[in-house]
Amino acid sequence: MNLTISQENKKIQILGNKQEIVIDLPSLQSGFDIMNLLDVTIKELAPQLHRVLSKLGLHLVIKHKGREIARIDSQQQVSLLSRLLGITPVNLKPFQVLLSVFSLR
Repeated sequence: MNLTISQENKKIQILGNKQEIVIDLPSLQSGFDIMNLLDVTIKELAPQLHRVLSKLGLHLVIKHKGREIARIDSQQQVSLLSRLLGITPVNLKPFQVLLSVFSLR
């Protein structure tokens, strides 16, 4: 399954294979914009999404311009940053998030 969503001339790629759904964001802001459309916070969305994905045996990978910045995967340990932010189902990749924030790539 492959899907492309255009948002203000920027394309959000959603790719899927047997066990993984990958969302590749053109900007970090576009991810927040999507959550704002859903009128939900990451703290509210993550546990529900984790439950559904676990039941289906799927993993969700969030990328920014091809760089993995977060993952919801019941098989993977959660990062310290995720625990500190209170979004434990989400495994944030701290170094990759910093690179994306500062757009070094």
